[in-house]
Amino acid sequence: MRELVLKDKDGDQPVTVRIGMPQPFDDGHDYYCPFEINGIGETTVQRAGGVDAVQALQLAMTMIGITLYASEEAAAGQLRWLDEYGDLGFPVQEGAEDLLPFWVRAESRQLQICKKYDAFHYPAPPDSKVGISRNVKDGISPLNGLRHPPGSSMSGWYIWAGEEYSDDPDFFIPLHISHLGEWCPTVIPYLGLPPGWRFLLAEDYEDVWYDKSLLDV
Repeated sequence: MRELVLKDKDGDQPVTVRIGMPQPFDDGHDYYCPFEINGIGETTVQRAGGVDAVQALQLAMTMIGITLYASEEAAAGQLRWLDEYGDLGFPVQEGAEDLLPFWVRAESRQLQICKKYDAFHYPAPPDSKVGISRNVKDGISPLNGLRHPPGSSMSGWYIWAGEEYSDDPDFFIPLHISHLGEWCPTVIPYLGLPPGWRFLLAEDYEDVWYDKSLLDV
């Protein structure tokens, strides 16, 4: 059994995945592996079939992965395993990546950016917030981002457009990360960088660097 957590307005709710022992079909040919997911959607016992017990188990794991990752709860960033967003601990069949929620696929791109700049991955869940300047929606270049240590519901990220940074208290407004795709999807792959990092993006230009002073807040 594996237990995940569904985070909603009523608090943390358990989501359990149970996998049975692979068994031969009644006709003696091939195997099936039963599994059940409780806590999201309709609870039913499903079967994955394979030519032998091992393949039946492998396909059951894959079917569970697709069911979880394609769920509305995963798309909303509410489903967690080991308190991590994105990785739910089950495989997804090659070629089925398009079934994954946008933010699960986005995390994969964030991991690539972190690896590129030798930074550890520090998730920014879709239900957390950034501070963002209103002019970002106007398509002004360059796009700038910096990350302070997170606090409360804030991810620590502050994003603005243009050459000038303002200390005006009204310069930034709070925005849930889940809405960033409507404002500036270009910055989403960089949001896995940890506190202390910043970026500057323009057409055909990318600059990403560490700034220790961002931690002194």
